[in-house]
Amino acid sequence: MVGFVAVCKPYDAAKVSPLLALRNAVGVALPLVTGVATGELSGGLVVSTGAMNVVFSDSQEPYNRRAGRMFAASALVGLAVLVGSLCGQQLYRWSRSGGDPSLSAMPS
Repeated sequence: MVGFVAVCKPYDAAKVSPLLALRNAVGVALPLVTGVATGELSGGLVVSTGAMNVVFSDSQEPYNRRAGRMFAASALVGLAVLVGSLCGQQLYRWSRSGGDPSLSAMPS
């Protein structure tokens, strides 16, 4: 546990960018506020979750490099959502069958 704390403890203030933090916070909060204001909280939550995924690839690098990385992150998250939506029902049936793949083809 001491090793974990030692790794987490160093703080480098030079790596903190208040404007970047503000931009990312607004990018995540704005869809939530809009969702609450329009009565579509679930839609706002979905958009805010997508913004949170893109926030992790944001930085202070030149726009071309940052845009490419943010596009790649968005495409990978979209692919993950697609695969999850296509496989989700089958995995649910598989887990209900106790992990036996031969039983997962049975209608529920």
